[in-house]
Amino acid sequence: MKLKARETSFWGKKYIINPELIEKKYGNGSQLMRLTFYDMRPNYYLVWIDSKYDLGENTGNFHNFVEEEIICDIESFYGYYETESDIDDFEFPQLIDTGSGYRFGKVDKKGPDYKECFELMKGINEKFKT
Repeated sequence: MKLKARETSFWGKKYIINPELIEKKYGNGSQLMRLTFYDMRPNYYLVWIDSKYDLGENTGNFHNFVEEEIICDIESFYGYYETESDIDDFEFPQLIDTGSGYRFGKVDKKGPDYKECFELMKGINEKFKT
């Protein structure tokens, strides 16, 4: 689900982006995570995940969860862009990953992403099945 357009800057250049909220809740879904693929910056995904995860802790178990659950779901929901194709045909939120990696972090509850995602979740809570 696309969020409202917002302006951001990346390496000194300004962009208008629409972050993508994944319409699935993982576990109790009480903490919002930002997931950014290096190949797709400045675009990013927002994911409601279980509060048991400490996003400041860089553990193999959490990376396995991100790769085996969340990234697989993103590919399933939006498709996977083949890197051999013309890059001009790529359109976010389709997943593209050339192996350059990703990063994640907790979303600040006072920021615009959290507020918008919280309101969207309240409105479509029946879609957020575990």
